[in-house]
Amino acid sequence: MKNYKKALLAISVVVALPLMAATVDDTIYVTTFADEDGENKNACSLREAIQTASDNKSYGGCAVGKKSPDVTDRIELKAGEYTIGKPLTPSSMVNILGETPADWSEKDIITGDYPKRLPMQTIIKGNNSFSLFDTTSGKSNLTLQSVRLESGKSARGGAIKAGATVSLVQVEIANSFANEGGAIYLSGVGSTLDVTNSVFEGNTATRGAVLAMS
Repeated sequence: MKNYKKALLAISVVVALPLMAATVDDTIYVTTFADEDGENKNACSLREAIQTASDNKSYGGCAVGKKSPDVTDRIELKAGEYTIGKPLTPSSMVNILGETPADWSEKDIITGDYPKRLPMQTIIKGNNSFSLFDTTSGKSNLTLQSVRLESGKSARGGAIKAGATVSLVQVEIANSFANEGGAIYLSGVGSTLDVTNSVFEGNTATRGAVLAMS
């Protein structure tokens, strides 16, 4: 009987281990709308989250996410407006997710099914003087999901200047300007674009209001 109880205990421990591992949360959560850059240890900004992902160590008020440089870090934003004062320059693979624009408590007036679609809840906004995202230096893949980018302006790539793969999932890019690529500019042979269920509106350029490439 004693040996039987020990065997049951051992099985219970072994079964519990995968469940415990599955609960580890390595998402980097952005907790402030301010464009902070290391000056506040009590809040995590989007800029600091991107730096934390690149360095694999805490920066500002951000906790470290995934610790391997070969995996994609997940950065999660709340609903609201994030106004930035200079380009965001990821140098590691990041997946930046905004609040899902959906209300599961109501049916959508067009589809007649749940959820009700809402306007974009998370906005990343510039001041019409720079590209919002620039990956030409870090040359790392960037994924954006459920966010709206607006008010970017640059010679190339009003909202995004890409040096690697950019994936857009349910993204809006609006009111951005450039000489080439009002919304997006793909720089070099390693840059590609993957777009799913996204909208481009009010972007202007001398060449390619939505997209241009070198």
